[in-house]
Parts: sequence; structure tokens; C-alpha cells
Amino acid sequence: MAVLPNARHEAFAQALAKGKTADDAYAQAGFKPDRGNASRLQQKDSIRQRVAELLEWSATVEQKATERAIDKLAITKERVLAELAKIGFSDIRKAIKWNGHLITEEDNPEGGDVLVVKTIVSNHVTLIDSEDLDDDTAAAIAEISQNATGGIKLRMHDKKSALVDIGKHLGMFVDKVDHTSSDGSMSPPKPAIDASKLSTAALAEIMAAADDEATDKR
Repeated sequence: MAVLPNARHEAFAQALAKGKTADDAYAQAGFKPDRGNASRLQQKDSIRQRVAELLEWSATVEQKATERAIDKLAITKERVLAELAKIGFSDIRKAIKWNGHLITEEDNPEGGDVLVVKTIVSNHVTLIDSEDLDDDTAAAIAEISQNATGGIKLRMHDKKSALVDIGKHLGMFVDKVDHTSSDGSMSPPKPAIDASKLSTAALAEIMAAADDEATDKR
């Protein structure tokens, strides 16, 4: 990968390869701003070739870095699916408990009939201790915070998105179906599932049914 002999041209090509516009790259290379000259310089064969080389080199470096990270972290499709499954099939009841009680206040000041003064619904919410959380539930939690008055906020990761990602990986959902046959005619449409319109419960049921079907075929 040969560096351009003109230092400004090299700086211009470097900036273009990093996503700068021709005008910005031209100014960054030390030229006086001139849109016409910047555009003409961008079209030069030496500049175009150099930018292509830089982009190819960058892509190669990024790919190798990704491969090293994958090897170092032992990232596999199975592991990614397992992490998505923790979110997709999570149950908030494993992270938090809540209950409501109906409390009736009564009064009988003069020994006569008992009077109902008021009825109150008392709700109680309790977090499961972090030490008691199972690993899958902990992985599905996106945020736990407490405000100045003691209020607790617990937010789980998006179950539906995780289920859609799993379903797409397993080929359960079709984003777009082409009904045109090889001779240009329209073939009868095949039923397809639009995952974006399904509820989380429906997605879970579909995936469970698919899992059952796969088990039966074994």
C-alpha cells in the first residue's frame, strides 16, 4: 500500500477514507476551501485508488480485530442465542414480588353496629435479593435504580426484540416474500409470519411449538 508522494493528497485521501466529505477533507489536508477543486481532486485516479486501498486495509484490520475478539471471548452462535434466550424467556416474577391487600378500617365507638370507616388497597413490591437471583434472570435485567425518596425502578431487556432475533436466526420469520417465479409470473403466496406484528406471548408460543416439533422429529 503505497503512500501518495504528495503529502496533501495523501492527507486528503486519508480523510475521505475516514468518511469526511470532499470539502472537509480538502480543508483538513491544508488546502484553501474550494468546492470545485475539492470535487476535481476527489475524482483523480490516484486519489480514488488510494481511498480504495485505505478502505480495504481498514476492513481487513477490522475483520482481523473482530476475529481475535471472537477467539478471545469464545463468542459462538450458540452462546449468542443462549444470551438472547435469557432475555426472550425471562420472567419478571423471578426478580420482583408484588402483592395487594384490601384493608378495611372499622369503628364501633358506642358499642352498636360496626361501622366501616374506609377501605384501603395496600400494595407491596419487593425486590429479590441480588444474591438470590439466578444467573439467567440477572442477565435479563437492563436496569435497577432507586430515587431519592426510596422508589425502586426495575427494567428488563426487551423480550420481543430478543425473541424476534432468535426467530430470524432460526428461520422462523420471513421479512419479505417474493412471489415472482423464474418465468416472471406470480406464484401463489406462501404464508409468512410478520414478526413485528406479533405479541411477545405469541412469539414465545410459536417458538415453543417449533421446539416441540423439532423434538418430535428426533
